[in-house]
Amino acid sequence: MLQITSSQGSPLQQYDSPWSVALPIGAKRGHATLELSEAPIDGGELHDPFFADTLARLPLVQVARTEIPRAALRHIAPEHAPAGLIFHVARCGSTLLANLLRELPETVVYSEPPAFNDILMPPFGNWSEQEIVASLRLVARGLSQAAGNQPYIVKCRSWNTLFIRLLLKAFPSTPWVFLTRDPIEVAVSVMRKPPTWLRAHRLPANPFLPFLKVGSELVEQPERYLAEILRAFTQAVADADRSNGRLLTYTDLPGAAWKGITAHFGFLPSAQVLEAMRRRAEVYSKDPSARKPFNDDSAAKQAVATPELRRMIFDHATPSFLSLAESWNDL
Repeated sequence: MLQITSSQGSPLQQYDSPWSVALPIGAKRGHATLELSEAPIDGGELHDPFFADTLARLPLVQVARTEIPRAALRHIAPEHAPAGLIFHVARCGSTLLANLLRELPETVVYSEPPAFNDILMPPFGNWSEQEIVASLRLVARGLSQAAGNQPYIVKCRSWNTLFIRLLLKAFPSTPWVFLTRDPIEVAVSVMRKPPTWLRAHRLPANPFLPFLKVGSELVEQPERYLAEILRAFTQAVADADRSNGRLLTYTDLPGAAWKGITAHFGFLPSAQVLEAMRRRAEVYSKDPSARKPFNDDSAAKQAVATPELRRMIFDHATPSFLSLAESWNDL
């Protein structure tokens, strides 16, 4: 039984789960309810590079779907918050960082949990920010329960960064990091394998277009659109409350994981754990078998960037990356 309570502790709504462990694997915002999908998966199973990899690896599991009235989502307290949040610009080492943090004992790392994505996917329609925040907190309770109420970390999707203000409002005491990389290298990688926000480029109702400070006629080129999205990511972070945040770059990894981020997230790993993290850093982060050696491809990405891509990135993304770094140094 999961009980939703207000910040004053009074029960707002109760619903039954058929399992002792019910991991949120999806959510759907409806007209009058939030539909939450849960599966009997222990958080300890989440050792794959991505949440979706775990769902694909496990045998077919039963899914329970429960509708929670929106009226019950207005006063949920920020209990069971993550021990850390990882924001990033995509293809910048965030999966590596998540994998390294998985070496922390009795800690679960949720890499891009689908329920967070479902709740944050724009447009919000008539859903208020308060309801979105409460929905995130509700999912967090399920993630905490599936982690055995042990510490857990959430690595967000890159486009979740557009909603960093809402995530920090949902979990105001949670420390977080924002991971960046040379935007040319990010751009080359996402052009090769487009993420959600780049695949949406030519959709008639692109949900990400409202976050760009240019008209749709100016983002017909994928290179320009890509650069504007990267600028929007950095601007969202620049506008956020950065008191609990840390700025990292791809070149800070893997050392930053054990030299600062573990402590930032509230962990003091043993020498044995630190050695395990160093060994984990030697393999390709997105290899589920954790056997493929890591090879830095930064030079190769720089070499294949087209002149048009470089021009768009230098004109529309690089200045915002530099400005964010400079403003962070001034904090």
